[in-house]
Amino acid sequence: QPALAGDVAPAAAPATLTVTVHNISDAGGDLRIGIYDEANFAVKAGTPVARKSTHARGAKMTFTFDEIPPGTYGAKVLQDLNRNGQFDMGLKGIEPFGFSNDPEIQAGLPPFDAVKFTVTAGNNSIDITLH
Repeated sequence: QPALAGDVAPAAAPATLTVTVHNISDAGGDLRIGIYDEANFAVKAGTPVARKSTHARGAKMTFTFDEIPPGTYGAKVLQDLNRNGQFDMGLKGIEPFGFSNDPEIQAGLPPFDAVKFTVTAGNNSIDITLH
């Protein structure tokens, strides 16, 4: 059937992203995952495209995000041991954290280029190891 004037091209099919987090501490707390576009990744209060939070259980957990628009993203994971919603560093050490692509950890947030991955229509998966 021919396209009619005014027809809109169909939007890209949404994608599913499965994130498997490894090396979760047995200290408990909440596991928080955020999927960010480049504009929000480095912003302190940046808004994620998607986020999940649940009680940390076991050494490995898997999360599935549905309806992610295809694109390029970076992921941040925090094991919030004291459940205060913040990344804590102090005398008792640092709360476990990780990023997509498991970049080498230096001072501060890694650059977006070190953590970026592409989500395409259909099923996608990444692994993140906490440090």
